[in-house]
Amino acid sequence: MSAGFQTARGDAAAITKASRSNLAFAFACLPKQQRLDMTTFYAFCRVVDDIADDPVLERPAKQERLDRWSAVIETAAEPSEPLEKGVTDLLQRHPTIDPRLLREIVRGMEMDLGRVRYQTYKELQEYCYRVACAVGLVSIEIFGARTFEAPQYAIELGHALQLTNIIRDVGEDLSQSDRIYLPQEELDRFGVTEQGMREGRPGEGFRPLMQFQADRAKARFAAACRHFPHRDRNALRASELMRRFYRTLLHQMERDGFRVLNRRYRLGTLQKTFLLLGSLLP
Repeated sequence: MSAGFQTARGDAAAITKASRSNLAFAFACLPKQQRLDMTTFYAFCRVVDDIADDPVLERPAKQERLDRWSAVIETAAEPSEPLEKGVTDLLQRHPTIDPRLLREIVRGMEMDLGRVRYQTYKELQEYCYRVACAVGLVSIEIFGARTFEAPQYAIELGHALQLTNIIRDVGEDLSQSDRIYLPQEELDRFGVTEQGMREGRPGEGFRPLMQFQADRAKARFAAACRHFPHRDRNALRASELMRRFYRTLLHQMERDGFRVLNRRYRLGTLQKTFLLLGSLLP
């Protein structure tokens, strides 16, 4: 049985706990009902991502399961599994959530089916919007953010988080999934080849290329700070915690020279706990 099939039938809390992700850790600063709702939403995101990443399923089977989620979201199919029911209940409890945002997330997973390459940053931004910004836009509704600045903050932060993920996962994405999220025109500009990255000898242009990506992510983090809706300060504690997590991770990679082809960067539990405690201060 494939991983995607198992998680699709799993309990939302178990899926979230098993992921050990930074986002799941950030839920600790949420009130109980928001934490439950975010756990359901995160489990949905995790499951559709697992479908796209499943190493066993063939592409038609992956597409069929993603289509099933699209049908549930669009109310074209009755929910039949606990998580499907949880997602439909979530949408009913939060009528300000646009179901099309969840459909955008599924479309982002569809972009991960097969061999992934992006020619330009403009093309990559569409992917980032679907798999990260749309997640942020749903999240701020669950958090109860109500100011007009909040959506732009979520979009900028989503781009920043996803760009940081892309930098961190360059080696893993290429070796395990044959995916390259770095725009091809930028690889060419810095003289970095796919073969060189595969062989672990990307050349002198690799570090400047990664710095270029990091600077782009930092610009998005800065834009998120500029758009931060201070009147929603309490509602956005979890989002701000994620910003601190990923900004710290980006700094860690930058300081270490972006050895992302042969090292997996992550924040330790102590680091995350320290940042979490800091986020709870008034």
